[in-house]
Amino acid sequence: MTKDKITDIGIPYKDPGEMTCMLAINNDKYGSPCWRGHQYKIDPEAEKVTCKNCPKTFNPMAVLVDLAKEESIWAVNRRSYIDEMERLSARSKTKCDYCGKMTRISST
Repeated sequence: MTKDKITDIGIPYKDPGEMTCMLAINNDKYGSPCWRGHQYKIDPEAEKVTCKNCPKTFNPMAVLVDLAKEESIWAVNRRSYIDEMERLSARSKTKCDYCGKMTRISST
């Protein structure tokens, strides 16, 4: 393509400047000593939840929701692990790819 076939439309180039996000979540994990996650300290009398390592306080309902999500993930993973172990324990032999004969599956 040659330069003489380009038509100038009269709009100058505008430098976009620094790219910034329109939406950002305030995530102070990496700036605080709790970058791997907060350890909750619950005060039942004051109905207050704080972090053991930093001065951050939490909404008790948000902590409950967070713990419920973690427990749900754990339960799903545990159930799939149990199902997989049951499936594997039911199998004792498999067909060899090389000779075509049935071969015992090692238990170790």
